[in-house]
Amino acid sequence: MSTGKYPQALRIIGGRWRGRTFSIPNIPALRPTPNRIRETLFNWLGKNILHRHCLDIFSGSGALGLEALSRGAAHGTFVDDNSLAVEHLQKSLAFIDKDNYHIIHDNALHYLSQRNHRKYNMIFVDPPFNKGLVEETCQLIEKNNWLDESSLVYIEHESSLPQLSIPKHWHLEKESSAGQVCCKLYLAQMHSN
Repeated sequence: MSTGKYPQALRIIGGRWRGRTFSIPNIPALRPTPNRIRETLFNWLGKNILHRHCLDIFSGSGALGLEALSRGAAHGTFVDDNSLAVEHLQKSLAFIDKDNYHIIHDNALHYLSQRNHRKYNMIFVDPPFNKGLVEETCQLIEKNNWLDESSLVYIEHESSLPQLSIPKHWHLEKESSAGQVCCKLYLAQMHSN
């Protein structure tokens, strides 16, 4: 997907860094979450984002994780396999205390295949469109126990995607669509194996 339709700068829309802008790397297929969709998501979350440990998988521009940190999340982990995206994130986050974030240069599915890791109570799943990555990502999150008790999982995908196969104990809380983008927020509760 061409980057021509997307802005070359990311503006934080709420929280302590409201109005702050970050450059966006010129990477083919990079699709930063638009302001309108981010505003909808964080209105859904409200104060539920406070003190959350967030995983921004397929982070790209870091739009979701940066917005979460701005609005009071305790920690953000950003994972992307593109070295230019990782470099831009490092520059964007240089002004924040390093205890508040972690940037990982890795393939998202490889990262989620690991078992020895921390757990998260907010996961942003926003993979490249038209690659069939959403369901596999959710399966790996579930299978390898990345979720803390009563975690929230946000999924952003192309609206043309057929019905998703989501773990059965993930409960759809909110759903919206804008143009070619579909957004869903799930409450993923702990279950017994």
